[in-house]
Amino acid sequence: MRYRVHPISNALTVRKPFNNFQPFRGLTLFLLFAMLSGCQHLRFPDFTSGQDDKPTPTIDSLESHTFRIRPDSDLIGVPAVMISEPGDTLPDIARHFGLGFNDITRSNPDLNAWVPAAYKRVVLPLQFVLPNWQRNGIVLNLANMRLFYFPKAGKTLEHKVVTYPIGIGRQGWSTPTGKARIIQKKANPTWTVPASILREHRLNGDPLPRVVKAGPNNPLGLFALRLSIPSYLIHGTNK
Repeated sequence: MRYRVHPISNALTVRKPFNNFQPFRGLTLFLLFAMLSGCQHLRFPDFTSGQDDKPTPTIDSLESHTFRIRPDSDLIGVPAVMISEPGDTLPDIARHFGLGFNDITRSNPDLNAWVPAAYKRVVLPLQFVLPNWQRNGIVLNLANMRLFYFPKAGKTLEHKVVTYPIGIGRQGWSTPTGKARIIQKKANPTWTVPASILREHRLNGDPLPRVVKAGPNNPLGLFALRLSIPSYLIHGTNK
């Protein structure tokens, strides 16, 4: 399936049935321890000018987490536009479409992130440059805060990539680069709090237990992938 992209003046916006809109929870990943200009709208396959039965793009028909990879291109996806509705927030929209907070706010500088006006155009920057690296396993692009997972091609030999936004720790915390292996996969993980974090919280009058049990208050979220780099994990979040 290949998408065709047309200029804004000749394209359709994405229509969102708000009653059926449920943001994906817990998809933002954190690697822890220690503008779009000239945006174009999406037009779907088999759409040609002059047809009477023009399909209307919907949220469910957008590639937003899993993308097909064309062998002749390093780009995946296409930017799209949707119309905000009462009660929307940019973070909820971003989470649903596999975008990060920075992605959605930088692409919509005129909208209030938490209380955007209703019935406004919201740009969805759903086009990404694939990392200049081997396309197998997990590749983390720290510069644009995005994880790319290249699964093995299935029986159809169709190559795909799954991508999510990530957080890489707070300012001043360096993240190591290089190759690493996943040495442990854990659902509902507990968090053994590093000594430096215990000390910091104690000094701030907010002491933490040495071990935080699995649950809604666990900063590791629902899943944790321990890396071969000591004390580093790819994990979910309780935010």
